[in-house]
Amino acid sequence: MGSLRDALTQPAGFVVAAELVTSRGPITSEGGARVLALARDLAADPRIDVLSITDNPAGHAMLSPDALGTDLISRGQEVIIHLACKDWNRNALESRGWQLSSGGFQNVLALSGDYPAVGHRGLAAPVFDIDSVGLISLFSEMNEGLPDARRPDKRLHRTDFFLGGVVTNHKRLEREVMPQYFKLRKKARAGARFVISQAGWNTRKDDELLRWIRRDGLGLHVLANVYLLSRTAARAFHRGIIPGIVVTDE
Repeated sequence: MGSLRDALTQPAGFVVAAELVTSRGPITSEGGARVLALARDLAADPRIDVLSITDNPAGHAMLSPDALGTDLISRGQEVIIHLACKDWNRNALESRGWQLSSGGFQNVLALSGDYPAVGHRGLAAPVFDIDSVGLISLFSEMNEGLPDARRPDKRLHRTDFFLGGVVTNHKRLEREVMPQYFKLRKKARAGARFVISQAGWNTRKDDELLRWIRRDGLGLHVLANVYLLSRTAARAFHRGIIPGIVVTDE
């Protein structure tokens, strides 16, 4: 496929991504080995163009996405690394950016992140020093070369991140959905070049998202979210345990 950046800019391109949720514990554990085997199977499937790896979803502590991604990019697989702001302040996020760039990761999905869940011996303290818009802005500036604080006349080496964000536009009421579109506009202006819609089951809302992006001239490439509901997942979503995802009685 080449890079995700190139694939999304092809006029007739249709990119297929698969999302991977990492496990708890080291990658050598039973759960880690199972996810790694699945990731390698997906990487070997010619129908899959890019693998998107989550960062502590639902606020739980999980294996870092680049621990799994390093194995995949060594196999020539295109990877999107999720990066959430809930666990890091802006200095740590900048440091994380240098780490990802040094590791060969270019595609970054910036998220504010879910509120932390119970961690080791209690509730983890949320950070949220900056949100997803601030993170996109920071990494965009890193792409331009940040000023060196120790030598103001010098700039640091440029990164080459291809930045994306998410939007949760599967909302029923105008007062719920419009803030999502306003924030999407901010993400595009901060430097986002692609967007992934969050899970939802109303194709009219997917059409609405495309129309909003065209109407606002945002220039974003869009990846739709297809989530195949199992009975177990549907029951969990129905109980409201996953923020932003609603499965109704019907």
